[in-house]
Amino acid sequence: MVVEKGTIGLAVQHITEDDLIALEEIFNMMLVHHDDIKRFSQADYLFHRKIAESSKNEILIQANQGIEEVLSTTMDTIVTLLGCAIGIRFHRLLLAALRVRDKATCEQLMEEHLQATIDGIKNFLEISRDPEGHQEG
Repeated sequence: MVVEKGTIGLAVQHITEDDLIALEEIFNMMLVHHDDIKRFSQADYLFHRKIAESSKNEILIQANQGIEEVLSTTMDTIVTLLGCAIGIRFHRLLLAALRVRDKATCEQLMEEHLQATIDGIKNFLEISRDPEGHQEG
């Protein structure tokens, strides 16, 4: 979470109009492919990768490229478990905040985005352990 928050903080400072256009195109791919988990998760991953590229920080960019396969597979799993709504909601808000270069809002939204994803996975795991919702003890 710390890396993503820091990455978007740097992106706000260095993002270009071309970067914003690319992010909007990726976001539109997410909307178009909301009913195709594989394509949606690929676009979701590309959105986060483009933010890293927009930071203009070579270490972050190379680190992202180095774990691309793991991140891409993880994104497939997350979208399979949680659906598209979290990604669409937060990416729309992040785009708006990036467009006005609002660093504090971008960092807060990224943190909320990742926390919502973590919470959704935890909830899924709890339900899958006990589909009836029974408490142990």
